[in-house]
Amino acid sequence: MNGMLLQSLLYAAPDDEATMQEMKRLCDKVTEMQNQRQMFEQQFRDELLKDDLTATLVTQGDKNQEVCSVLL
Repeated sequence: MNGMLLQSLLYAAPDDEATMQEMKRLCDKVTEMQNQRQMFEQQFRDELLKDDLTATLVTQGDKNQEVCSVLL
């Protein structure tokens, strides 16, 4: 997408170097933010998997039932 945007700007303002540089900077920033979002999403998924309490709940079944009955 960034390439298409830059290409269309070349046709719109071929003599305006400052505009082209600014658009390239913005497109690079968008790409950086997309990559960062993907990285954060993967980190979030990894942390969710590590935080899975299912095994702990299953192995402590009787204790958990006692805690739940006290809380309810």
